[in-house]
Amino acid sequence: MRNNLVALLEEEVIPELEGFIDDLYELIAKTKTASNDDKEALNEALELKKDFVEMLVDVKNGEIEDDELQEIIDDINEMREE
Repeated sequence: MRNNLVALLEEEVIPELEGFIDDLYELIAKTKTASNDDKEALNEALELKKDFVEMLVDVKNGEIEDDELQEIIDDINEMREE
């Protein structure tokens, strides 16, 4: 289960967030301005990426209990569907 969460974070979630962040930076660069919504979305995406990177470190270091791993995977998948 630990390997599944590591793969999900490294191969899907974090790269998707990085792509979203890059798209926001490009949008802001093209328009030369950023709306408050754009700034908020960028800040939220950056914070979320930071949280997922920290989670990845915790998972790799065995700091998350095995019984929590599937719950985290389910939560991530639910979030991605929304």
